[in-house]
Amino acid sequence: MSTFDPTDPQYQVSNDFKPDRESTWPFPPERDGWVLAHNALRGEMKIFREAFEAMKERDEPLKEWEIKAIKTSAGGHLEHINAHHSNEDDLFVPELTKRFHYPKKVRLILSNRGNVPETRAPKTNSMIYAARDRSR
Repeated sequence: MSTFDPTDPQYQVSNDFKPDRESTWPFPPERDGWVLAHNALRGEMKIFREAFEAMKERDEPLKEWEIKAIKTSAGGHLEHINAHHSNEDDLFVPELTKRFHYPKKVRLILSNRGNVPETRAPKTNSMIYAARDRSR
């Protein structure tokens, strides 16, 4: 996802909603649920990449239990991503857009979420497909 600074006045919707609320938070930003949720998703992707790289280095056919584990884990990860994005799209984004404007690049990403597995994680997807193909 593209990053930007929503406290930059160029993204401000109106003077009624100044980007100055962080000082009222009862915890540091790194403990915010938004940050933790994204860290969890990145962590899952990292684990997949590491596992696929290890399988590639091993250069052996996958065992049946490994195939089942990959399918189960990938299914859980995709369920996590889809639930997370539904939560953002249905709850957070509508509220946030009352306070700031997303940059065009971010708006495009948000509008193209329907095909998340293909557009958001191409390197990991290519590893998933390679592992699947090698196991046939």
